[in-house]
Amino acid sequence: QVVQANLRLFITVDGNVDRNSFLIHKKFPEATIIEGDGRCYWARGMAMAEAVAMGHLPDYYLWLNEDVKLWPDAVEKLLHLARHNVNAIVVGPTVDPTSGVLTYGLRRRIGANPQRFRLLSLHETGDAAHTFNGNVALISKSTHSIVGKIDGDFAHAYADDDYGLRAVSMGFDLV
Repeated sequence: QVVQANLRLFITVDGNVDRNSFLIHKKFPEATIIEGDGRCYWARGMAMAEAVAMGHLPDYYLWLNEDVKLWPDAVEKLLHLARHNVNAIVVGPTVDPTSGVLTYGLRRRIGANPQRFRLLSLHETGDAAHTFNGNVALISKSTHSIVGKIDGDFAHAYADDDYGLRAVSMGFDLV
């Protein structure tokens, strides 16, 4: 079954704004570009794009890291999973394009250290996850309205961990 969706791209460009903005608009003319000050890094950049996107009342927020290359049907699969797992955040695992080794995805806490996690294998289920890497994550409007925004006070690391931990503590699943 084909999933229909209208997509809007909100991207924070945080460095080399003129060249990057030109290239983005050339490929995606309708993209909304948010210009950073060169010090946003991942979390602040995501928070800036999210804040603008929120004004458009999307049904879903798709976090997508700039270096991720999606399979042609990836968004369709993410939406399909999201529609069948209403109280979940759908996380797309990523692999190294050369080695095929899993690089990012669902994560499980190890021991008592609050920032020590291990990456779950592709064969482990989401119920074993405590949080996730935000390289590819689909968050529904209803989940987002409860869990809230990504915390832009984290410059780079930990904002996705924080979001996942908050979501799980509120009863949301990670798939």
